[in-house]
Amino acid sequence: MKISDFGTAGNTLKADEIPAGRTLRLKIHGFEVQAFENEDGSKDEKCVIMFVDKDKGIATGVQNLREIGRVYGEDMDTWIGKDLEVSTAIKGNDKLGFVLRGVVAGDAAGSDDIPF
Repeated sequence: MKISDFGTAGNTLKADEIPAGRTLRLKIHGFEVQAFENEDGSKDEKCVIMFVDKDKGIATGVQNLREIGRVYGEDMDTWIGKDLEVSTAIKGNDKLGFVLRGVVAGDAAGSDDIPF
């Protein structure tokens, strides 16, 4: 897949749109690239994860992509159709941000079964 294969992302979900303490489980539909303006006026391109039956996607950086990749692997094309747990937390920059996690097969939300 090439960056030129992506379209324009449209609307993206903001972290403060998810109620505090909630974890959503969403199915990945695909990915798009969108340019974002930073606070200093510079621009960055971010991956926007789009979800099945949702109008908004989540713009994310490399850290969250790597976290998802720990479960689903390096090739993002294989992530399509898989579940993603989405919650929020205060990040290192003291701003509310997304916490994204791939779901291990058979893993029930809130399970306390730790494999060690």
